[in-house]
Amino acid sequence: LYMGRMLTHKDIIVRLYLKGMTVLEISRQTYHAPRSVDAYLKVFDSVLILHLYNLPLTLIARVLNRGESLIEEYLDLVKENLKEVGEIRIYLQSRGIKLPKETVA
Repeated sequence: LYMGRMLTHKDIIVRLYLKGMTVLEISRQTYHAPRSVDAYLKVFDSVLILHLYNLPLTLIARVLNRGESLIEEYLDLVKENLKEVGEIRIYLQSRGIKLPKETVA
């Protein structure tokens, strides 16, 4: 019986952050150190930036030296939670990332 793809802890951590939880709250709930939670969020931020500039999944994986399945998980989260370019830009700005005024996407 196939029950679909299981959520990884990275996936869960990013989902909780996107729902508005703080790094400390996520850390307590998932039993991960705050530094680990922040590290997962930084990879997600990087995926978002490269996605914003229309890099294909395989190239994002290569640039970030991460597996394609992880990048795919993160891109699925983007499709579910940050559907428009404006939402992505607002999220990244809330994470302290300054973007140029114009993006390709």
